Amino acid sequence: MNALDDALTELHGYSCELRNGLTNHAPMVAEALHHLGLDTDIKPWVTSELDNCVLRPKHLEAIELDQWQAALGNPARFADWASLFQAEIEDLGWAATLAAWVPRLAPGFAASAAHGVIRVGHAARGLHDEETQPRELELAEALASWASDYLELLVRDTVTLDLSPSQALARTSLVEGSLHSPAGSITSALGALNDDATFAEHFAALGVDDDPNELSLDIAATFARLFCQSARTPLGAIVFTHAITGIAAARNIFPYLVDEQRRNLLRYAFHTGCALHSVYSEHPYAPPVDEPLPLEAPECVYDALDHGDEHVIKLTDACVTFNEACGDGFFLSAAERCRRLLPPRRIS
Repeated sequence: MNALDDALTELHGYSCELRNGLTNHAPMVAEALHHLGLDTDIKPWVTSELDNCVLRPKHLEAIELDQWQAALGNPARFADWASLFQAEIEDLGWAATLAAWVPRLAPGFAASAAHGVIRVGHAARGLHDEETQPRELELAEALASWASDYLELLVRDTVTLDLSPSQALARTSLVEGSLHSPAGSITSALGALNDDATFAEHFAALGVDDDPNELSLDIAATFARLFCQSARTPLGAIVFTHAITGIAAARNIFPYLVDEQRRNLLRYAFHTGCALHSVYSEHPYAPPVDEPLPLEAPECVYDALDHGDEHVIKLTDACVTFNEACGDGFFLSAAERCRRLLPPRRIS
């Protein structure tokens, strides 16, 4: 086996949460390092994380295919969901399982601050690179993470405005009061939008008639500028990282969906990013006027590796990929800002 498969084999059976209640990023970081060509660095990073990992919850009962909705959003059923998705992959194949289940889970894009779909995106890219049993098992657990943490934001689609990502983000209203605190999870903070009719109606503000690939790049570039504007603290860096990596995940899943499903996934992805902005930004969105930093992609990659933080590595991976796709310098600026804001992690 190669370094990624070795890591995924070692990580199989652990919870999607760590001892401290935060998200287990290890499978995602392992795949990101593999994609960046840093296979020799996978094992040291994963080994350094194992002491923080805990075994996943025990299997409770089988989830019946005709009653799957009832098990959504229940973290205690992570193992049950993993078993279901393992069976689906065995019966349908991994690509067909993605095609069947991503549209069903798309309204819950915000699950665990989008960590569920982000993990699925990494798993899908790993399988696209090479089909192996450890990667299929990781896809099953990634989908289980999305389903067990499933969270729908309030949406209404009664008014369609057909705005560009930048225009729609600029119209997003901000939650009043101070929510910019490390206390509590990002997911719990998003609860402030549960009864916000204005934000719910904002769901249909984004125009989605453009080619999904081009639209996804436009959304990602808008969120890179949001990062450069609004990420001012370590918490802000973590929060706004997920807006960008969420779009990267959607693009990794695109090959297994038709255009209508891609557009729908992007609408939920954009709505989740707008929710992060609504709750955590201190000022309305205005595209930065400063020029992006004159950085090179290899420089960002090795700086991220030296830094070691999971968010820095995953954001750098996404931003380098986006930069290669469209040449927008704000992606590398966002990755560099994240590295400067977050404390480095020691990898022994």
